[in-house]
Amino acid sequence: MQGNVTEKCDVLVLGAGLMGSSAAMHLGAFLGAKGVKILVCDADLEGRLSSSELHVGGARASWDQPVFV
Repeated sequence: MQGNVTEKCDVLVLGAGLMGSSAAMHLGAFLGAKGVKILVCDADLEGRLSSSELHVGGARASWDQPVFV
């Protein structure tokens, strides 16, 4: 991306894991209609180093009952 980030967006979300993606989605739902530009940046587009993907097994092991999933 060329140029200054502040010229490209109004809100910058760093990280596109579980929290960043959720934040960007909700910000877009509430602020997108008002013309607010949201940019999501993530250094790990393949998800190989992502904490959301790497630790999902631990969450699954902790919440093994169907009612919790």
